[in-house]
Amino acid sequence: MFGMTPLYVLGLAGASASGSATPALVIIIGTIWGFFIHSNLRVRLGPLESLIATPAFHHWHHTSVAPLDRNFSSTLPFLDRVFGTSHLPAGWPVAYGIAQAAPAPPERQP
Repeated sequence: MFGMTPLYVLGLAGASASGSATPALVIIIGTIWGFFIHSNLRVRLGPLESLIATPAFHHWHHTSVAPLDRNFSSTLPFLDRVFGTSHLPAGWPVAYGIAQAAPAPPERQP
């Protein structure tokens, strides 16, 4: 929903833009980008990393070592800089996942 809202606000989707391929392109590009930032490609994109989220940026979101709770933006890293949650060092995380063990499921009643 939030990805499409700007299209409607700018008049690039909806009744006034009938026949427009813009919404479909946004969905396709957004889906491909989501797969890309979650990929295990160990590539760095230089200055582009300050403009758009990259695999390196998003890998730090999934780290299980400090600092935790970083890099929430899926597209625009400047939002993390604004809110103080940006973290993008030169290296890669050494571990991924949840920092603490998940609680045990409740026991089933017979």
